[in-house]
This record gives sequence, structure tokens and C-alpha cells, in this order.
Amino acid sequence: MNRRLLSLARGPRLPLAVTVLCGLLAGWLTIAQARSLSLVVDGVFLGGQTWQAVRPTLLFLLGLIAGRALLAWLTEVIASAMAAAVKNDLRARLFDKIQSLGPAFVRGERTGELTAAALEGVEALDAYFSQYLPQEYEQVREGNISPQPRALLMAHVTRTLENYARVCGPGQ
Repeated sequence: MNRRLLSLARGPRLPLAVTVLCGLLAGWLTIAQARSLSLVVDGVFLGGQTWQAVRPTLLFLLGLIAGRALLAWLTEVIASAMAAAVKNDLRARLFDKIQSLGPAFVRGERTGELTAAALEGVEALDAYFSQYLPQEYEQVREGNISPQPRALLMAHVTRTLENYARVCGPGQ
């Protein structure tokens, strides 16, 4: 985690905490969903239950799926709002800094480069604040990874490679 970027997220702590909490709740719903599905499969295939017998469990499973979808949507909305707030703050600070440097500084710079830094450079932080930071924060809080830079990098590389392995799994 970049300490300078992380310091920008200190203002919106509540949205970050809510995002992490939504992720935690989604994890619990995933476990409940797997349990419900296993009860249905066990009841139908091993227990010989009928559709009517497993219908309540299937309805509960449907509710769990809807709950996870709602939490995923809520996480995206809150994380995007947090990222937008941080980017707006960063743009305002950048504009104030350029103004404080005065026209002599701006005269020596190309306007296209300043515009690119102010717009595209700040916009590139969106994924960091809306996706990466909440995931890493949750992993560190749960004690799954150390907050040390090397551990965070290795966890990110491992997740990326796991995604590739899933796609290119055996038999592919």
C-alpha cells in the first residue's frame, strides 16, 4: 500500500469501513449459500426429497443470492463514491499547488502535460481506491496478510496468478 495514497483515503474512513464490512458480509452469505446448496443437493440426490420438500431451502438460497448481489452493488457504489471524493480532493490540491507556483511555473510547462497530469493521472487512481484498497484493507484486518509492502505485493501477484490458473485450468 502506497503510504501517500493511503493518506488521501484518511478522510473517507467511513465509506472504506462500510465497503470492507459489505465484503465481509458477502463472504458470510457465500458460506450460507454453499451450505444451502449442499442441503438441496443432499436432500434431492441422497435423501430422495421432492421439489416441494426442498422448495423452502431453494427460496432461502434465492434470497442469499439476492443479498450477495445487493452487497456487491452497494460495495461498488460506496467504493466509487469514495474514489471520486479522493480524486476531487486531489484535483483541488493540484490546482491550488499550480496556482501557488504562479504563472512563471506554468509558462515553462506544456499545457497538454499539465492537463494530462490533472485529469488522466488522477483518474488512474480510481481502481486503486475503489477496488484494490478495500480488498487489501480487509485482508490485512483479517490477518491474512501482513501490512508490509512485500507481503501486499506477493498477495496481489498470487491472486492474479490464481485467476489465470482458474481460467487456464486443467483440461484447457
